[in-house]
Amino acid sequence: ARICRNVADALLPDVALMSNSYSTEGIGIRVNLMKLFSFHPIIEGNCQQALETQNNNLMSDKPCSGLHAYFDDLKFALLFADKLASDGKTSKAWELVHATDRSTFLLAALAVATPVNTGNGHQASTFQEKFAHLMTDDWNALRAAIQKAL
Repeated sequence: ARICRNVADALLPDVALMSNSYSTEGIGIRVNLMKLFSFHPIIEGNCQQALETQNNNLMSDKPCSGLHAYFDDLKFALLFADKLASDGKTSKAWELVHATDRSTFLLAALAVATPVNTGNGHQASTFQEKFAHLMTDDWNALRAAIQKAL
């Protein structure tokens, strides 16, 4: 119940979740929204830190520019899944929640990847690889899941 209140508080006054908070898809929607709100500032900070410490061109010129649009698409997918669930279209809602599960898993991996180079370049390149995967492959898969649900 605490997670549901925190997510609802983060969305207010703009959005009220309509799906059953005790259904499988309702729980998935709320948990993924909570993760999205938690990981967004961390990943944005890590991305900015990677830019500041960039001295060997591991990150492109504007790697963080697409983050807001990615998070907007992810939030839209979750809110659309909520609408589908409240309309009784649970199979479509569940497919969309499953797609966002993959995205939030990748967000978690990116949130714990350190963008600071320790000398051998391994950690920074790991951050770069995870970030590139998130902004290309995962984003395309998320958009495809949204299109399929429409």
